[in-house]
This record gives sequence, C-alpha cells and structure tokens, in this order.
Amino acid sequence: MKNKMIIIIPAVVIAVVVLFIGFNTQVEATPIDFTSYEAPDFTVTTTNGETLSLSDIDKPVMVYFTATWCPFCKKDLEEMEKVYGQYEDEIEFVAVDMDLRESAETFDRYQKQNGFPGIFATGNEQILSDYDVFSTTTKYGIKDGVVVFKSIGPVKSETWNEILASLVN
Repeated sequence: MKNKMIIIIPAVVIAVVVLFIGFNTQVEATPIDFTSYEAPDFTVTTTNGETLSLSDIDKPVMVYFTATWCPFCKKDLEEMEKVYGQYEDEIEFVAVDMDLRESAETFDRYQKQNGFPGIFATGNEQILSDYDVFSTTTKYGIKDGVVVFKSIGPVKSETWNEILASLVN
C-alpha cells in the first residue's frame, strides 16, 4: 500500500501542476492566411429580431463565433473592444452565438452587460457548417465577399488592431 501511495501522490501533484499551467497560460492565436476564396453567404437573426445576410453588408466584415459561457471569448471580445472604435465605421463586426441552445435574449443580455460593440446574432446549423466552426473564438475576416483569413483563439488588442487594419487596407 505504501509503495502505491509513493507513486500516486507524485502523479496527482504533476497532473494538478500541468492542469494549472495549461489553464493559466494564454496562447495567442495567429491569423492563418488562406488563398482567398468566396465567403459562403449566410443569414442569421440578430438579437433584436432582424434578419442579417452577409450579402446585404456593403463593407468588410469580421464574423466572430462565440458563446456566453466561454471565458476566452469574453477576454477576446474585451481586447477587440479596445480597438474596434477606430474601425466601426469601416468594418461590420458580427458576433454569432455558436451555442444553438442559447436564446436571443440570453445573447443580447450578454452583449449589453459587457458593453460589446457590433451586431450580435444567434447562430444556426447552416452557418456553423458552412464556416466549419468547431471552436469558440473562431474569427473570419471577409472583404469584398472573399474570406481573407481565419483565426482561432484569443488575441491581444494589438493583434486585433492588425486584423482589423488588414480589412480596411
């Protein structure tokens, strides 16, 4: 029994340390450049009940997939908010709730409580499939109907600034 405890205790300590380091380390996502391809058109319902389609937006679009329960998304959106004011007249920011169980009211309350800018909309199976969304903090930059990059993971405000600037230049 004593020999088993000598093995189990260090193993538990190592597991706890690895988990602690993993959850407290923020990994900065790097935008992935693609060969440009046509962005799939989508239609979503905004939290105020209006229908919004990509084809109706006549400026560059940042589509951001999130959920109210995602702590990484909240931090990422806080970082975006620091710089978005410089671009809000030139870029449409559309946050899409990828948790299909959340109501429009819940998502609207989340936006208002946190003061996040942009359009917030409930997601649907079609947009999640068309944009191959499997993770929160997924971002698509779309310019002239063409996907110019995709990124997954939270980024700092400096990186948000670079991402948004690339959509207007």
